Amino acid sequence: MVYALRDRDSYRFYLCGFDPSYARMSPAALTVRFAIDCAIADGAAECDFMRGTETYKYEFGAVDRPIYRRRLSRAQDASP
Repeated sequence: MVYALRDRDSYRFYLCGFDPSYARMSPAALTVRFAIDCAIADGAAECDFMRGTETYKYEFGAVDRPIYRRRLSRAQDASP
């Protein structure tokens, strides 16, 4: 199973899972490959594995990118 989010011309792979009893058959690799093929067929220019450094991501050609965080807060009232 792959849970992906579409963002303009990118697919963001949020979650991937499989039944561990089938691990020796590599169902996760087949599922991710199929998801990438479907994203390409749908016109995606990019498949983003998002954060994390799991080995399988690099086997599909993932490249590390910086992750940015923006924190917004209300301005404090400066009046006495």
